[in-house]
Amino acid sequence: MSRKKFQYLATFLGVGHRVKRVRNNLSQEDFGKILGGFSKSTISKFESDIMIPDMETLKKISDYGKVTIEWLLRGNDQPIKNAGTAAEPFTVPAAGRVESDLLAVVINVVEEVVTARRLKLPPHKKARLIALLYDYCQRYLQKPTCYMVEKYLLLVD
Repeated sequence: MSRKKFQYLATFLGVGHRVKRVRNNLSQEDFGKILGGFSKSTISKFESDIMIPDMETLKKISDYGKVTIEWLLRGNDQPIKNAGTAAEPFTVPAAGRVESDLLAVVINVVEEVVTARRLKLPPHKKARLIALLYDYCQRYLQKPTCYMVEKYLLLVD
């Protein structure tokens, strides 16, 4: 596995375990059929963190398991979806505070990439991108880069 691909997958380690939790006692073959015709080997790759499901598949998995996509990707404490809401709730953890300097840098880098690629992201997708990138940078004490924004764009598109 290439170093670049490993770094991408390392960002979301644990997704496979959470997908397996959603699948519960259902066979990989049956779960693949429910998700839209995936093979047993593809589900196995999802569960062993060899492959990250695309956004459409993550949505199907979250709907099936009644969990949030955020929980699937990051493993937050509350996996249950709020009934009756279309968007996933965003809350600031009680233990952490928003670092305004980091947030400003994240917003600037996101705006730079969005402008350079001439993207027209809806506000909720742009907010989701900023939140995911901010959380990653804060957690791993890294400065946001254009490469990171490109990587996270795959998740919000």
